[in-house]
Order: sequence, then C-alpha cells, then structure tokens
Amino acid sequence: MEKKETYQEKLKKQFQPWEDYTNMAYKWRGEVINHAIDLEQIIEIFISKHYIIGVSNEDYDQKLNDFKRVFFWEIRMPFGNKMTIAKSLIELYQPDIHKMYPEVNVLEELDEIIQTRNAMAHWQLDFSREYRWNGAKNKQIKIDKLNKIKKATKKELNIYSEDSVKQVVDLCRKYTTIFLHWSEYPMQKALSTIYFATEDRMKNLTDLERTLFREGR
Repeated sequence: MEKKETYQEKLKKQFQPWEDYTNMAYKWRGEVINHAIDLEQIIEIFISKHYIIGVSNEDYDQKLNDFKRVFFWEIRMPFGNKMTIAKSLIELYQPDIHKMYPEVNVLEELDEIIQTRNAMAHWQLDFSREYRWNGAKNKQIKIDKLNKIKKATKKELNIYSEDSVKQVVDLCRKYTTIFLHWSEYPMQKALSTIYFATEDRMKNLTDLERTLFREGR
C-alpha cells in the first residue's frame, strides 16, 4: 500500500522551489565571501610589507603584526579601502603585474571582486515572485541594495549565475596567489638598497657618530 503524503510533506514540496532558491543563494554567497576573506588577508600582508623592515626575522614578524593591528584591525578598515590601497601600490611599485597579464585589466578585475563581494555580503536576496519561484530553476539569484526607498538603477541590481559566481571565485584565487607572490618583492628589493645606502652614510659619519651607530644608539 502506497504511503499517504503528510500535510508537511505536501507543504515542503509546494515550497521546494523557494527553498532551493534560498539554498543556492546561501551556497554562492558563502563561496564568494569565503574566498574574498582569504584574499583580504593576503592584501593586508601585501600592503604591510611595503612599509616595514625589521632587524631580525622575529622583529620583522612582530612589526608586521603590529602594522596590521594598528592600520587595519583597530580602525576596522573595510575591505574596499584595503583594495584601493593595494591598487595604488600596484601602480606605484608593481606595474610589472600588468605585464604578467596583458590580456586582462588587472584593476578592473579587482573592482569586480570587491563589487561582487560587497553585494553578496550586504545586499538582500530578491524575493519577487519571478525569482522566488523560478530562480533555482533558471540557476540565477538576484540581489538588490537594502535601501528600498531609493529607486533602484540598473547599476544597483545584480543577477548572478553559477558561471558568474565561479568567475569571481576564480578571480579571488588568482589574486590571492598574485598578492602572496608580490608581497615578498618589496622587502627583497629594499635590502640591497638599504645596505648600500647605509654604507655610503657610514663614510660621512664622524668617529663618534660611527661608534654610536655601531652600538645602536
């Protein structure tokens, strides 16, 4: 004898498209935000290593952590501001990054990451009838700004598919690797410059100044 469907089972089946749409949004939001967090942490290191130097590995690591704490965490700097600084540092000190990827616009790809991440983290899921019932079937989610009073413009509406989400996730992975690689570059380049600059400066010091310098005073 076939089991009779309960009211709860009928209700669940009736609202399954709605639930599928919500679950799809949870998954895609999580993927973008998770990979963006990884990228944000590497960007903090990328920025910090342009402005610190230590006399030992331990001193360097301590200053690196202090810099991140003072300039990023204590003032709660948003990801968008960190990304803006990172893009400026690319233009100032790492223009070779553009040469590594001549087929794309690096700054535009970074903008796409931050825009998508902000939308996924802060905007609300569209629950209009069209998307509430057909979003999962069409493999699309729509996200709107939270400000419901302001009339939405085309730029303020984002429709994401599985492919577009994957593209942004891949961009996050790509630039996490790039920033991790280039975060080592500024310090390596600076060491030889500091050495020769110090050597030149030593020649102009008096005997007393040279003694104090060697004693670290």
